[in-house]
Amino acid sequence: MNFKLLSLVAIILFTTGSRPISSAQGDGVMVVAIDPAHGGMDIGWCEEGLSEKEIVLDIALMIRELNTRPDLKIVLLRETDEFLSLKERARRIAEIAPDRVLSLHTDDPEHSKYEGLQIFLNKNDSGGKRISDQLNSAFGTISPVHVRQGEEYNLFALNHYPAPSILLEFCSKAEPSLLQDPNHRQRIAQAVLESIQ
Repeated sequence: MNFKLLSLVAIILFTTGSRPISSAQGDGVMVVAIDPAHGGMDIGWCEEGLSEKEIVLDIALMIRELNTRPDLKIVLLRETDEFLSLKERARRIAEIAPDRVLSLHTDDPEHSKYEGLQIFLNKNDSGGKRISDQLNSAFGTISPVHVRQGEEYNLFALNHYPAPSILLEFCSKAEPSLLQDPNHRQRIAQAVLESIQ
């Protein structure tokens, strides 16, 4: 199906503020696992020949490539066009035992009421609120930002991944979609990377 609008949903899972940043490695290095959604037979949705699974993997690879911090290690749950079930994703996250987990998605923009970035938080996630403030600042030059906290969201990554979670939904109504532009995808990757503190 060909869409005129394109949105990016990024689900970002982080530890609470009370958990030590170096807890995963014990050497002062923060470990962040990035979960590019879909893959393999599960393409997500597609616009003008560019699929969701390709967009989110490209952004994830960019985040890892852009990272030059010696105190930050980026680990991808998938690096190729590989299908992973939700259960397998959760298992891999538990095995990596990261300090934070970032899961990237795109979504059908026809169902989005918001232009720009939405940030979804579980209501008791105080550490997530701190991260959302950083994301608000980082994404401020890219798009409007809407923070939504306090509601119950029936999302697997928010409720079943082994870490507190933040959900990011980026929606572009430009034609052609901004996410068709690799330079724009790189700006998104850079903003997400800058939010990881």
